[in-house]
Amino acid sequence: MSSHLFANLLRSLATQDAFAVAAAQLQAQPNPDAPLRLTGLNPSAKALYLLLLAWRAQRPLLVVTASIKEADALHQASSALYPLLPEPLAGPPVLLPALDVLPFQRMSPHAEILQQRALALRHMANGSTALAVLPVPSALLRTEDAAFHRRMSLQLRQGEEVLLEEIIAYLDSVGYARSEPVTLPGEYSVRGGILDVFTAGAADPVRVEYFGDEIESLRHFHPDTQRSVASIEACTLPPLLEYPKSHQLFVDLREALGDAIVPATAPFPGWQQAVPVVRPPGSTVADLMPGALLLLDEPAQCETAVEKFWQRLNDGASQCFFPPQAAYLTESDWQRRYFRQAHVTLEELDLLQASAAFAPGMSPARGLHIAARPGFRFHGNMKQAVEEAQHLRDQQTTVVFFAANAGELERLADVFEEYDCPFQFALPPGDPAWDAIGKRN
Repeated sequence: MSSHLFANLLRSLATQDAFAVAAAQLQAQPNPDAPLRLTGLNPSAKALYLLLLAWRAQRPLLVVTASIKEADALHQASSALYPLLPEPLAGPPVLLPALDVLPFQRMSPHAEILQQRALALRHMANGSTALAVLPVPSALLRTEDAAFHRRMSLQLRQGEEVLLEEIIAYLDSVGYARSEPVTLPGEYSVRGGILDVFTAGAADPVRVEYFGDEIESLRHFHPDTQRSVASIEACTLPPLLEYPKSHQLFVDLREALGDAIVPATAPFPGWQQAVPVVRPPGSTVADLMPGALLLLDEPAQCETAVEKFWQRLNDGASQCFFPPQAAYLTESDWQRRYFRQAHVTLEELDLLQASAAFAPGMSPARGLHIAARPGFRFHGNMKQAVEEAQHLRDQQTTVVFFAANAGELERLADVFEEYDCPFQFALPPGDPAWDAIGKRN
């Protein structure tokens, strides 16, 4: 199966009568008073149909799950399927993880989580993602508006005059660490008039060479060999923090919280969650994607997750830097901003009647049931897997196997050949694995 044949398979799923009608309605006039109840989909099928919905409705999606476990699984599955869509969308899926600590714990969140959140918020604010997935705690956490997150990035262009010291100050303020030489994302180094920066999400670092105060050249280079990979005309340095560090910020925090909590005008454990004390955020995550369709994955579980999260916040409120509602939406805020504004709900089990209202005071929900069953588990028994695939093929069923990388894909090909099972590769256009294994189609 070539990539265009797989795209045709996705088109056939997206043009099924009931699904196509529902997507068209959501594209034209989504109605949160009567959300679409999409039932019957298991977790993998949810990822597939979410992407098909974004494609057919021509709208980005904001999906809220009950926990980070469901959000991470949905993000991984949708990211794997995204390159195989019939047409490109606004950008690949992003995951907005929840902070791994709460304000009353007075600890800083893990750097990797802060980095992932900053990148996801940037993509959401820029409109460069087709699907944003986040757990309930992330949906409840208040944030700055889209303009703030767009301003957090720094653009560099060849021939531009910008002081090297200004770039260094920016990198320090948004979470980059100085290292000689740069080897990992989030690091930068300075040698004379040369600045190396390894931005988060980039395959290779970028080298900025100065002539006086002018950027003479920009190029990507390999961190191991230091050899140039490609010259570029411009680049973007994204932030690794949601809020930039500054001397004035810590002066304000010290005045607000006192010397016992902020002993010096410098970063302290938990400072990221204390920012709302002096800079109250006025937006929600949903505000960053005003044209997006809002979806709740298993809404009953999301409701329970909200209740449990606020129980934890209330239990530790006496030790918190500030009233928790200053940083998090309350349960009533959740109802108003998310629960009653959802355009689509995803429910694996159809436990409500099709005519039932989603919540008291709302119009009857529109129901669409798509039957899906869990994938087979063979626990390494490839003979059984191939036999099942051959059985399904004999029933005129299309069978698709996914592999984590090109090596595993080639191993699958070896197994199919061993058992005389015909197959075709379906690789996205330009996939580097095609040169190595495409000839075996």
